[in-house]
Amino acid sequence: MNKDKIALVTSYPEGTGIFRFVENAFNLGYYSNLIYFKSINYELERAGKTNLEIIQPKFLPPKLSYVLSFKFPSVWGKKIEDFDYVHFASPDFFHLSKWKKTVIGTIHDLYVLEDTTKISYSHLYRIFQKMDLNYCYDLLGVTTVSKYTNELLKKFYPNIKSRVIHNWTPEYFVRMDKENCRRELSLPYSKFIMLNVSSGSQNKNLHFLGKIVDSLNDDFLLVHLGGGTVDSMHSSRVLNINQYVDDKTLVELYNAADLYVAPSSAEGFNYPIIEALNCGVPVLATDIPIFREVLMDSPYLIPLSLTSWRDAIYSLSDRRELMNAIDWYTNKIGDYYRESRGKEEFYQFFVDLGIKI
Repeated sequence: MNKDKIALVTSYPEGTGIFRFVENAFNLGYYSNLIYFKSINYELERAGKTNLEIIQPKFLPPKLSYVLSFKFPSVWGKKIEDFDYVHFASPDFFHLSKWKKTVIGTIHDLYVLEDTTKISYSHLYRIFQKMDLNYCYDLLGVTTVSKYTNELLKKFYPNIKSRVIHNWTPEYFVRMDKENCRRELSLPYSKFIMLNVSSGSQNKNLHFLGKIVDSLNDDFLLVHLGGGTVDSMHSSRVLNINQYVDDKTLVELYNAADLYVAPSSAEGFNYPIIEALNCGVPVLATDIPIFREVLMDSPYLIPLSLTSWRDAIYSLSDRRELMNAIDWYTNKIGDYYRESRGKEEFYQFFVDLGIKI
């Protein structure tokens, strides 16, 4: 039986959760092509890493071409004609389903339909995202990355047929020797190290992380990897890493940490918390619905208050309490966020749609 030719398409750059989803999904082995539709002025420094094909307009600015693509044929619409099926990794190009009916899509969050104070998207961006989401009824199939987003989707689009497939990590996110990792990264052995991997967007609450650090003593070190900066009155307690790190270094950073901290006020999913768990690192996170789902009602979810976070971190710095947290996550979550589960669930999703893979 000949396999269908399926393209996986993204319009998000590396360093984002959606791009991470795209890399992980492509590595499942079901897709023939990985394509980046360039509709904004992002540069892809590592396009060659995953054989990413970049499609962009030749004559008009990307943003203008994107707006026009809602009404007129475009370079992106022409490209998807080459495939039996197209999987859009986010809603940004759902509108192209008006020209091709064998389109499936994934929805990670619905910030544009929720409280506008959570994420600082522009008004124009929200308008076009809502226009794209309105095409979800025309898609052959829809997946969401969480029950939380799926329920919200059905609230706004009551008759939508969608399936929840939780995210997963590649198999190289595994436990390693903590001392060796700290040695490789030149991190101190004597400190209780907290790790945060995130962008600088307002929902990540980097300013709050700085306040947490200020409330602790010199036995603690926060390592922040990603965009933005965690500022503290005690610079020796914070290490900001703003440049790209390779996968080997990323896994070592997780394994060098004692605790992963995620004080977000809103999330679509949050890849780093499952990467941390698969490296054997317990997670302390804000008590919000998506974290309750992903962390399976963990007892290590707390309110977004400085006192709560300070007290919880001090408590977990005790070795016995930390081991209790590790044991809880190991027993409760185990290998759920491994690639094998994601591969099996996407296989079933494709088969149910009649796609030959």
